[in-house]
Amino acid sequence: MVKAINSMDKTYLVRCTAHSIQLSINAGLQNDMVKEIINKLRKIVGHFNRSASAQNELENEEKCGEKKHKLVQDCVTHKWFISSVEFKNMKDLLKLLEPFKIVTEVLGGENYTTASIAHRLIKSLLNTLKVSEIDTHFLTTVKKLILDDLKYRREMMGLILAKSSALDPRFRELKFLSEEEKVTVWKQLENELKELITDPEIENEEELISESILENEEHFETHSPPRKKLRSLMIDSDDDDEDDYSITQSPTMKQLEEYKNLKIKVPYDQDPLNWWKENESKYSAVSLLAKKYLSIVATSVPCERLFSEAGTIISKKRNRLSPERLNQLLFLNSYFKSNSSSETLMEKLLEEEIF
Repeated sequence: MVKAINSMDKTYLVRCTAHSIQLSINAGLQNDMVKEIINKLRKIVGHFNRSASAQNELENEEKCGEKKHKLVQDCVTHKWFISSVEFKNMKDLLKLLEPFKIVTEVLGGENYTTASIAHRLIKSLLNTLKVSEIDTHFLTTVKKLILDDLKYRREMMGLILAKSSALDPRFRELKFLSEEEKVTVWKQLENELKELITDPEIENEEELISESILENEEHFETHSPPRKKLRSLMIDSDDDDEDDYSITQSPTMKQLEEYKNLKIKVPYDQDPLNWWKENESKYSAVSLLAKKYLSIVATSVPCERLFSEAGTIISKKRNRLSPERLNQLLFLNSYFKSNSSSETLMEKLLEEEIF
């Protein structure tokens, strides 16, 4: 299977962005000092998990009103005494990895478009990994390890996610890409648009509109992406406006040119699908490409989440559920979860001041 994937055309390959980020973090954790700290923390966790009295003492030491967290252990090691220097290194490491946690959670969402923000957030993570003068030797080493690996994996992301960003009105300027990458992205979108309008099944602009993303309005009734936790991650990689690129002035090419050179700045917290819903009649041809690329998910998390939910529904006592009934239960589970938890999630995000 691996050989087949390596031999296939990578043009339409979309890697799981969350997995790529996790692999980059793992590369940074290969540092000897990090390994030593993690080993000691595992030993400490193991001590409390094996002793009921120690667990009770720990709970008594917790401050009133604070949320209690269960200690989790993955394996047993040997040394477990942590020095003050190691404790500071641990705090620095947790602070460094906090943006990675936020980005991973955001990209794992399923109620909003995620493909268009993947490149933008990766660029923001690269900015957080810049070494400063006040960084310790430990933190500098970890940053460089993660940075080198993340740059390598960013180059492997391909142009599919970049095209999705171009068709997101919030990020259409593609400030997080190089000049060469921008030209390539817009050129490929232009070629796809030309192929689309020369399709024998599409005779005129009216059919483009009829086949556009507004054909079924329910496709656009989605939740806005988390705002507060993304603001700082979005703002830090904005640069000056780039030069425009010339595009053939046919009717449909004019649409793409006009969309690309929009003077109105779309807020980060606006849902791009709602924006296309309002502007579909103005950019009828380009909206077809938006439907194609904005529907892509940046990670495999929603799919894996669905398999996990199916595993909780099918148990030893419910092992005779028919496939049809299972699909119905999964649908209801997804529906009630999106309506009950999305508002709570948004309220929590609005309380943060990171976006």
